[in-house]
Amino acid sequence: MASGVTVSDVCKTTYEEIKKDKKHRYVIFYIRDEKQIDVETVGDRNSEYDQFLEDIQKCGPGECRYGLFDFEYMHQCQGTSESSKKQKLFLMSWCPDTAKVKKKMLYSSSFDALKKSLFNMPREIKEVKDFLNKARRTDARAVKIKKNPTNTKFKIRCSRFLYTLVVQDKEKADKIKQSLPPGLQVKEVK
Repeated sequence: MASGVTVSDVCKTTYEEIKKDKKHRYVIFYIRDEKQIDVETVGDRNSEYDQFLEDIQKCGPGECRYGLFDFEYMHQCQGTSESSKKQKLFLMSWCPDTAKVKKKMLYSSSFDALKKSLFNMPREIKEVKDFLNKARRTDARAVKIKKNPTNTKFKIRCSRFLYTLVVQDKEKADKIKQSLPPGLQVKEVK
């Protein structure tokens, strides 16, 4: 069940700053005015998990929050003596038993919107070569092609992301379409 709550652009930007730029260790999200998910607290890169847990509970026993934490650990493969640094992002919904039912329902029904917004964000591709490489991946599912009077949009769905390529030149767009792998499902949308 969707709640109609939207996700602010600041949430997406902060997620990218954690995942790609490694600027922060965690972020706490909250629902502002029952309309939009926004950033409440950002933990610096040196913060520990205990600080994350403290910050997520600062709102009080009657409130709910979402938290995203960048967990880093050392992993040693079996049979080797070498360790490597690994990273996992995890997103959690925190709703204590003391929170009001209405709050719990709002946070529960809005969690999918946050997950989809952060983890399924469209990726812009600038180079045709990169787009065709994505199309050849084993997890590439389908390509949607939408032609407008001014441009042609190619959208390719892979397992985790949706990639978009916008081409102004019609001849170039036709060549790209012909270069797509034969097993890929192609759907033209008006």
